Amino acid sequence: MVKHLLLLLGLPEDSTITEIKKRYARLLERLSQRDSAAPEVVDELQPARQRLSESFEHWKKVGALDQCSYTAILTATPKLGQVLVASDRLTINELVTVLKLQRSARGQRFGELLVSNGYISSVELDHFLQLQRIIELPLDHPERWGQRLVDLGLLCNDQLNVALIDHRRTGNSLRAAIIDRGWLTSAILDRIF
Repeated sequence: MVKHLLLLLGLPEDSTITEIKKRYARLLERLSQRDSAAPEVVDELQPARQRLSESFEHWKKVGALDQCSYTAILTATPKLGQVLVASDRLTINELVTVLKLQRSARGQRFGELLVSNGYISSVELDHFLQLQRIIELPLDHPERWGQRLVDLGLLCNDQLNVALIDHRRTGNSLRAAIIDRGWLTSAILDRIF
């Protein structure tokens, strides 16, 4: 999605956020000049202006900082718990249990709690922490169907991220990953999409 915005603005991939904001403002200004186009052309441009505004607003929400390039904001690192669930090393119930323990044990890190309570070994913790650093999940866009499932309350963000990890790990579709986890059925997904 961000690549499409850069292409539309005619900017290179290593553009800073400041450059993108300036070019975007100029494009919107040009699109809003009514006197330079016939009324029917202006009416046809309205959906394009709306879509461009939605894309830019989503882009701003992903946490863009003024001095970074857009490539730094295209992906996110999953949480350790998401990686462990996706690797079938923890169940959702075990994850919830450890998260509750973490709330009551102030100052202890999630990984330390996993090891001290016997869920994983310290060697496994090191392995999964390294794995966590190399996994990149695409930041979702409101138009993507995975995010629509979250917006509808059918999945939580953690479930979506686990399914995305499964999708990347196995090569199966995101739909298959969600169904394989038992979070939704194909009948439900067929009704929605």
